[in-house]
Formats: sequence, C-alpha cells, structure tokens
Amino acid sequence: MNLLYDLRDWFYECDRLLFLAEVHYHKEDVVPYEHRFSHELTSNYLECIISEFREISKKSEYCAGFDACMCQEELSFLKRILDHISSNEWDKMDIDDVLKAQDIVHVFADAVNADIRENCELRGYPHIYNACKIK
Repeated sequence: MNLLYDLRDWFYECDRLLFLAEVHYHKEDVVPYEHRFSHELTSNYLECIISEFREISKKSEYCAGFDACMCQEELSFLKRILDHISSNEWDKMDIDDVLKAQDIVHVFADAVNADIRENCELRGYPHIYNACKIK
C-alpha cells in the first residue's frame, strides 16, 4: 500500500517538473532540474517503481488497476519527455509535448488515487477520503 502512496507522490512531483518545463518555454531562465524535488524524476526511476509495484501486486492482495490504464505508447512518450527535460534537450520537444505529458501524468495519478481509495475500502480502513471530501 505504501508503494501506491510513493507512486502518487512521484506523479505529483512529476507534474510539478512538467509545469516548470512548460514555464521554461515562456521564460527560458526557468530550468526545471535546478529546482528541488523529493523524488528522482527520470524515466529509469519511473520504470523501476512501476516494475516494483507490479511485482508486489502479484504477490499481495492489493487491488491495482492503475497500470491497466497505462498504454505503452503513452508511457514511452512520458519517459522520452522526462529524458529530454533532464538532458536539457529543449529542441527535441515543444510545449505541446510537455502539455501532453502533463495530461498523461494526470490520468496515471487519478488512477493511482482510485487504487488507493479502493484498497482502503477493501481493507476496512477509515473512510478518510469521504470524511475529508477528497475526490
């Protein structure tokens, strides 16, 4: 279950990185990787955390459906954009690519959130999401 929270946090941080990349196209002195992040925001790390999650979910009772929404094409696109940003290869992408990557991250993050809520309900954990009106 903690890995789901870690994955959600990673997607939130990735969204912040992509936002800074979007800002870079309007103001070039904004360089995303000059900012501090809580996670390693690389394509390799994304692949590792998804692989680790898949292995754990095979061995446990976790209900995990977020990776079902992961089209390999979208995942490859997101990883490519992360690689371009980390390498400062701004000429290999444009703002539309960054916006598309943000949309992909939002879909994945929403799916992870849904898995967290479902696992909490299956395990009988308190309905904090309902009490706090978190959607």
